[in-house]
Amino acid sequence: MALIVALCFLQEGVLPLWARRYGLTVSAVLLLVFLPVLLYFTGLIVRANFPNSMIAWVPHIIAVLTIVPAIVFAIKGWTYRSLLAFSFAIWAIIFSSYLVLLPDFTRFQPAAVLATNVPKASTVYVTAPAGEWQWDLALYLPTSQSVEFLHLQNLNSQILHIFQTEPEAVILLYETEYKELRKLDSEFRVVAQANAYKNNRLTLKKLLNPKYEQLYLISK
Repeated sequence: MALIVALCFLQEGVLPLWARRYGLTVSAVLLLVFLPVLLYFTGLIVRANFPNSMIAWVPHIIAVLTIVPAIVFAIKGWTYRSLLAFSFAIWAIIFSSYLVLLPDFTRFQPAAVLATNVPKASTVYVTAPAGEWQWDLALYLPTSQSVEFLHLQNLNSQILHIFQTEPEAVILLYETEYKELRKLDSEFRVVAQANAYKNNRLTLKKLLNPKYEQLYLISK
């Protein structure tokens, strides 16, 4: 949207001719620098998260197809057309990245899968390490079904006490926590499990260095 407003502003003659030309040239140079950076980080994210997915490279193919006209326009001195082409290239890269990568990312958003396996009459407890998934899980459960948070202190003791007092309860926890819990009591049943990002908040740092772990929904 900012690019479209800038293009209209520079084209309408509000500014002197020299200022419009200068603005168009600077904008084209900035876009020419921004595009390789965008492609570079897109490539890093693809290699880190989906190393065996061929379709994940579609944004790069689209980038090549859309950048070529922009470069041709720039060489011919058609600054305004070049700027429009670069703007379209950025939009096409970002939009195609969403279309291609989003289905793969949803594999590591397990709340919907886990919620379908929660018994209707049970209370759901979420351990502190898996607490980042508490609200995601609650979104897929009936409003009458509570999702409670378990603090980290004496966590295993809390879980054992809950199963003694609430036989119908289910608990959401990470695989590492489940393995530690089984050392104390092996009579647990895995109701459901799913892959998940170790931290639910996706940042550039986490996309470049992804960490996955199994989430377990267990009962007694």
